[in-house]
Amino acid sequence: MADFHARLLAGRTVVIACPKLDDQTGYLEKLTAIFAGAGLNSVTVARMSVPCCGGLLRLVHEARKLAGSSLPVTDLVIGYDGYIAEMNTDACCADRAPYHERS
Repeated sequence: MADFHARLLAGRTVVIACPKLDDQTGYLEKLTAIFAGAGLNSVTVARMSVPCCGGLLRLVHEARKLAGSSLPVTDLVIGYDGYIAEMNTDACCADRAPYHERS
């Protein structure tokens, strides 16, 4: 994904995490606090298509639940070839324009 910065980062705040190698409890606490008080419009999880990265999406959903938030979450899975392999969006924001693969 050569245009990663332009497509996914421009105009957004970025949080980077590794659910396999770092403290998941700390991530859960920080994400919950962010969701409870940051006034976000949505969250996009961009992750690699490896099993351990799925833990990041689980943490985001758990933090959203703990914060009592209905914040829309979009899950973008980046494949081994660098392109978007999969995109799933909460039903609450399905009307938003999707990211386009291989543009």
